[in-house]
Amino acid sequence: MIYLIKIIDPIFILYLDDKFISNRILRQLNNSRKIIDILEIFKINGIEVFPDAVILLSNFFDTLKNNSESITYQLKKNDYNDWYIYYTSFEINDENIRIAYANQLKNYHTFYELRRLSKTGSDKLVQISSLPNKFYSYWYISPDEYEDFNLQQIQMMNNLNHVFFVAIKKGFLCFENFYQQYLEPYDIFTTSLLRDSGGEKNRETLFQKFIQVVMSQFSIIDIKYSDSDHYTNLDNIEEIKNKSVRKQFVYEYLLQKHLKKTNNPLKELDIKSEFWLPAYSSNEETFTPLPKYMDDYIKLIGINIKTVIDSYLETEEK
Repeated sequence: MIYLIKIIDPIFILYLDDKFISNRILRQLNNSRKIIDILEIFKINGIEVFPDAVILLSNFFDTLKNNSESITYQLKKNDYNDWYIYYTSFEINDENIRIAYANQLKNYHTFYELRRLSKTGSDKLVQISSLPNKFYSYWYISPDEYEDFNLQQIQMMNNLNHVFFVAIKKGFLCFENFYQQYLEPYDIFTTSLLRDSGGEKNRETLFQKFIQVVMSQFSIIDIKYSDSDHYTNLDNIEEIKNKSVRKQFVYEYLLQKHLKKTNNPLKELDIKSEFWLPAYSSNEETFTPLPKYMDDYIKLIGINIKTVIDSYLETEEK
């Protein structure tokens, strides 16, 4: 289970069995805001029934976390001003974007602060690979553009702290809640950064579209200690159905019920179950898809024990 924390952002680990996990790792996990709180939902007839893990999978976030590639962005200063007060406008790849930071001075272009921090650039251009945390950016992305979104575009939103991306990373599924907490207290964000966002209703519509693009499914994981031969042996089918498969139905039912009851924005996402089985391999692959099982209703995933143990030792030594 520790390996999950290494490869998946803790905000998307909705539940994790804490047996055999050190207090330090637990603190790291518990200090992260959860994008959905499901800790109280796994009860049926007054009895608690917990899976080993529940994670929210993203089409892009997990890839970004494990991608070390560095991209340099060239920002061109645009001298357009908002009501002769704020200067936050830039051009990048022929696209207009706005970048600002809290308590930014009036009549002081964001460009000069970025150039000071990056220690590079000219009178009009500055090169950066990512924005510091205190900076936010916004540029308009139409609903049609989201249909063909790719990793490069998502990476730009991540590296340049687009407010939609930051909101999800901070665990918000409602942009207005993020706006009220992080943006509304600062005049520069409300009057300049989000000037072209179309107002509260339009922002929320676009944000919900973004959520649907980047999120893919819920995965409910149970760790098993028998190998794949045990699960594919026809003589064991009834036993497995009685001991394991029915529990997965219960987990899925309780999660789906909670999402519908709370009208969660992710209520239409698929909920999939996985059995993680021990596997031994000398190669570096951690996860190995195993033969199709129960018409693929439950996926069997082989976990390279050697890789997981090495990861555990590496994590604990830090």
